[in-house]
Amino acid sequence: MCSDKWIFNLSCFKSNADLKEGILLNDCITCDMKRLLYALFFITIFCVSCGTDDTPVPELHEGVSMRINITDEHSFLNYSDLENAEIIFSLHSVSLQEISSVKIFVEYHNFESDSTYLLGEAFHFLPTDFNAQGAITDISFSAEDLVSAVNLPSMDVIGGGDLLTFYNETRLRDGQIYSGPSVSDSYIDPLSFYDNSSSSFSEGFIAYVACPSDASDWEGTYESTTTYVTVFCDNEIGCETSREAIITRDYSPEPFKYRTSSHDGGFWGGFDENSYDRIGKFFDICGNPVLLPSETGYGEHEDAGGSFRDPATGIFVINWCNYFNPVCGRTEFVPID
Repeated sequence: MCSDKWIFNLSCFKSNADLKEGILLNDCITCDMKRLLYALFFITIFCVSCGTDDTPVPELHEGVSMRINITDEHSFLNYSDLENAEIIFSLHSVSLQEISSVKIFVEYHNFESDSTYLLGEAFHFLPTDFNAQGAITDISFSAEDLVSAVNLPSMDVIGGGDLLTFYNETRLRDGQIYSGPSVSDSYIDPLSFYDNSSSSFSEGFIAYVACPSDASDWEGTYESTTTYVTVFCDNEIGCETSREAIITRDYSPEPFKYRTSSHDGGFWGGFDENSYDRIGKFFDICGNPVLLPSETGYGEHEDAGGSFRDPATGIFVINWCNYFNPVCGRTEFVPID
């Protein structure tokens, strides 16, 4: 007989062969062990019967698959050919059996007037619209589509630098909704919104009204000089300050966005040395610069309109205003050979 203190005992094996095969003889189970097994059996039955509930448990979703891919050469509305311009993208999913519908909304921000139009529905797709590979390809959105979606008066309202934000709203058959951030939320960082590369669900994407931009037309070292400042100066041409400026393409989704190491020719540095070399950013809108709000030590500079570039010389001029003071001026950028 086996010892009552042990479930396994080497003396319970008839031979070394039995030991190697791991065979446990029937008489190696003690009476106490049998009672323990019976008790465990009845406890298990009791727990299972008590845990039974007629209420169905909802299916849990770890996430829904709905990717948006933008065609690079059609990632913006070409302002130089607005009537024929189009944004082209595609939708991809591996969970169509869960999906009820997909809606793409668009929000439009006018750069010149600094105004945002209400969110409009641009597309409404059903699972039957997807092909056998779970995709809808070559989805086109034109300037006319924008006018219709957000109820613009006409295409004449659309201008260079305007921003389009597209939102994805995917509804599941069980009623769940996956969507991008609401337009009532605070400002959405375009870079974080654009980068959906690590997710199976794209919240949306951004696109601009612009033209293709050749970085070689802009990148380089310049002598930047500020003149014609409207206040603070007694002579006819206003305060004149100069500063070296290095211009590079900006690390952002927009392929026509640039940064300059100095955007005011060192003007504010004369008042506060910590205001020297504040980074400025601007768009290349079909060959002409449009200054984005750029920080100084005394408020932000904003584009005042009328900025331009001479393609023959590479010289460009940015007209700006600082509404914090207020003061306006003109900064000219001359390439350094």
